[in-house]
Amino acid sequence: MRIVKATLINHSKKCFQKTKMEIKNSTAIDIPEIFRLYNLASAYQRSKQTVVVWPEFEKELVETEVAEKRQWKMMIDGDSLCLGNYF
Repeated sequence: MRIVKATLINHSKKCFQKTKMEIKNSTAIDIPEIFRLYNLASAYQRSKQTVVVWPEFEKELVETEVAEKRQWKMMIDGDSLCLGNYF
């Protein structure tokens, strides 16, 4: 049992060493991805029929959030993982 556990721990450490996570401010270039991920999440919410679905946002609102550095992205190895904002 100890050998298996040690192997898993060592494997996990290697995975984390190869993974680079960053949290950065979103840029204007990210706006299409912001809406793509938002639409995917909203569609998932609608499919559940038991949760409140996020409202739609105007592009100008998101552009303002980005310009004011109130929109951020979490990236894993250079790929966007999630997006968020600060009101």
